[in-house]
Amino acid sequence: MMALVLIGVALAAFYLWLFDQYRKQWSSLNMKEDDFRAKVAVIIAFRNERGKLNALLDSIESLRKPEQVEFILVNDHSTDGGEQIVENRNISNLKLLNLSDSEGKKAAIVLARERSSADIYMHSDADCVLPENWLASMLRPFSDSRVQFVSGPVKYRRDETFMERFFQLDFAALNVAGAAHIAWGKPLMCNGANLAYRSQNKLDYSEKYASGDDVFLMQSIHASGGKLIFQKDPEAMILTNGPENWQDFIQQRLRWAGKNTSYGNSRNTAIMALIWLCNIYILIGVFFPGPLRMSALFLLACKIYADVKLFYAFKDFYRIREFVAELVLGQVYHIPYMALTPIFSKIVPYKWKGRRRK
Repeated sequence: MMALVLIGVALAAFYLWLFDQYRKQWSSLNMKEDDFRAKVAVIIAFRNERGKLNALLDSIESLRKPEQVEFILVNDHSTDGGEQIVENRNISNLKLLNLSDSEGKKAAIVLARERSSADIYMHSDADCVLPENWLASMLRPFSDSRVQFVSGPVKYRRDETFMERFFQLDFAALNVAGAAHIAWGKPLMCNGANLAYRSQNKLDYSEKYASGDDVFLMQSIHASGGKLIFQKDPEAMILTNGPENWQDFIQQRLRWAGKNTSYGNSRNTAIMALIWLCNIYILIGVFFPGPLRMSALFLLACKIYADVKLFYAFKDFYRIREFVAELVLGQVYHIPYMALTPIFSKIVPYKWKGRRRK
């Protein structure tokens, strides 16, 4: 029993240390301000996004655009007529492609690159709204010739209900952790809704997974010695609606968690494993009376303290209201999902874009 208690104390120390590292690395980030011009192609795949495409297209029309930019929207076998919305808008410098013999976001990106000769490729998603100065902001880091890949911030914009605020907080924290790992030199994750990279970088995707194009590409560039940047600039922040309900949230997290052991970095795998142990220890430990429960509650208190401290480091940048109560009460949901999702992601199929995956 004493050994289990000591494990809990050690996990608490690890969690406090890790989140302090995240806070420090996040605070050390600065936005890049030197202008950069190049031939740019923005690639966006869509499948059955009819209700969201107009907002995306409106934001594309409102963008401040460099002289050489094209938007390539790739229809991934939509059945809702979304491609007709794109065609009817008749936006200049926008090209519509249709997948035929292949499917999925990765195939869409490959097709778009085959039909473009850009110097810089930028990716986003069909359910996003692009801010007015997004292009200029995401291009600025490339003024440093060593920079090969730029990751940008993404925010869930809905925050009216407890569920939406929980989703927003969780997603922002993942954004910050990804940014911190890039600054730390240990890239772990990024978001495919907001990234850019030089065209000479080859696509390095795993056909085993339906998604993950963003992270596999970033890790491949890092492994080849390319410099990675997180553009910590509010003008680069893309807005998206996020999951509409708990079922969508779990399906999304199952998809993300399924790739966690496939990124080829033993340090990050160890970090993720220890975070999982922290949550599983709390989830199980609170049901045992005596010293083990006290140790689990101590770890929970340390987790809440570290989470709140990190929250105050990023809330102003993400323009998130005071959600400390939601952050504390949300542990009831956060701990079980963090503890159980990695397990179920290996055995439970998930649905994405209307397709069943495992």
